[in-house]
Amino acid sequence: MNNFKEITSSDNKTFKSWKELLSSRGIKKQQKALVQGKIIVHEYFKNFFESDIEILFTKEHGFPANLGPNTKSYLLTQELFNELNICGVDYPMLCVPTPDLPQFEDSFNFEMKSGTHVLLPLGDPKNLGGALRNCLAFNADSAILLKESANPFHPLAIKASSGACFHLKLYNGPETKDLDQTLKKEKIFILDGAGTPAHQMKWPDKVFLLLGEEGQGPPENLKKSGHLISIPISNKIESLNANQALGIALYERSIKRN
Repeated sequence: MNNFKEITSSDNKTFKSWKELLSSRGIKKQQKALVQGKIIVHEYFKNFFESDIEILFTKEHGFPANLGPNTKSYLLTQELFNELNICGVDYPMLCVPTPDLPQFEDSFNFEMKSGTHVLLPLGDPKNLGGALRNCLAFNADSAILLKESANPFHPLAIKASSGACFHLKLYNGPETKDLDQTLKKEKIFILDGAGTPAHQMKWPDKVFLLLGEEGQGPPENLKKSGHLISIPISNKIESLNANQALGIALYERSIKRN
């Protein structure tokens, strides 16, 4: 049987460090994240077998196999496990390292000469995770996390993305309102109900696609200088949610590239 450490108190230093990972500040400070969900846990082990991984489990889960060479195992009481289990999954969770994301402003001139680059200001971790899942599904080349964005490695974002956050090229970006100053002569394509229907678009080789925060939409300065794209829908419904619109736009973009 593999060795494990047992944690029974919320005052335990290691447990407190895990609790910090329920916030963006803690994730950024420690450069670690909690991965919750059976499928995502197994996918992480399969793709990042040699990473430094901590596995957290309870007696009800049974002792997990030590699936990686650098895995450390921790047995928690059910009460402590539940404090961390914000996704509500009945399966062992992981604590894993997160990458240091490059700055978009330092990279777009030489790393983004073509392709599809999605600009995301989504402050809700679940919404952000759904957007990242769309980005991976439809072969976006990168996702730029604007200042308003939630942390892509928040447990709720990881679960909603189905682990896409670990496979996409991610960048930290500026505030949405400053995008025109950052991108300068680059045209920004903006999802908006008044724009050109996505299926009629003549997409260029390089696309910076902005998804607006639901309920707010993109700033007026960007709408005036950018190219608006719409998703035509039935008049029986008012609108799509942001991630539905993003998925359709990325699909239209992907089939035009192929």
